[in-house]
Amino acid sequence: MPLLVLGAGLVLAGCGATRIEGRVVDVKGDALPGVAVSVEGSSYQALTNGLGEYRIKFRPGRVVLHFAKTGYTPGILEAQLEAYRPVLATPVELWPLPGNAGVHIFENYRYRATKPVQPDAFVLANGEVVFGTQKWPELETADQEPVIICHNMPRYGVKLTRLDLAEVILEEAVAGSDTVTVWKPSRAVPVSVVPIDEPDALLLHVRFTGPLEPGTYALHWGALEGQARPEGRIFLFSVGRGPIAPAGQDDAAEGDAAGDDRGDAAPAAEPAGEAPAQPSPADTTPEEPH
Repeated sequence: MPLLVLGAGLVLAGCGATRIEGRVVDVKGDALPGVAVSVEGSSYQALTNGLGEYRIKFRPGRVVLHFAKTGYTPGILEAQLEAYRPVLATPVELWPLPGNAGVHIFENYRYRATKPVQPDAFVLANGEVVFGTQKWPELETADQEPVIICHNMPRYGVKLTRLDLAEVILEEAVAGSDTVTVWKPSRAVPVSVVPIDEPDALLLHVRFTGPLEPGTYALHWGALEGQARPEGRIFLFSVGRGPIAPAGQDDAAEGDAAGDDRGDAAPAAEPAGEAPAQPSPADTTPEEPH
């Protein structure tokens, strides 16, 4: 019986092979066609069909599958194949990627981008120096347990801070006053960070315990503590209906928020006729090299 050895000792065979079959879906649970499925350590590759299904004939033993589709997180699946027993794999879920790096609220299967802000140092009336901003949040969500997603951002050192308004003293008068209102840190919200895709960690899910109280928040990497690295900006958003922004800022915020929704939607479906040809999910075995 002829054997074909691929890469690091992975073998495909005729009657001695078993198979693994499964399905690839998006975060809604909908099928993802045209996902490239490759076997680690070999040159074998297939595509999921219109139902998101794949089927691979392989020799018994450990097999590692990799899943890739433009505009989505990569996926990986490890399985142990036993002789003469087909394996039905757990569905693999791929997340859509936002259009831009940064911090996003994932809501109704759409990304809403927060706007990055560079914080400044201010002096309170009691002489305390704080880091904050005069900018108001441009993204508001009614969800008190928002899904916070970071895309292509540092994996470690993530902080979530609730902000309060405070009067700070300026050295020079501004609009006839020597004080101005700014957002400053109020209290830290404990968080944990879970990569959605391993090992790439393109998407990070920032988790917290319990609902957030209505108010204004900033996600940052130490910038509100005066740290410029690994990320010197803060990312503002509000939960519920917060304080009313000064005149002139509401219109700008609404315009920017609308742009975020349009720019960071999940990838559109691939146009008919442009997707690569998809093989039938029937068992396939690569041809022997001549």
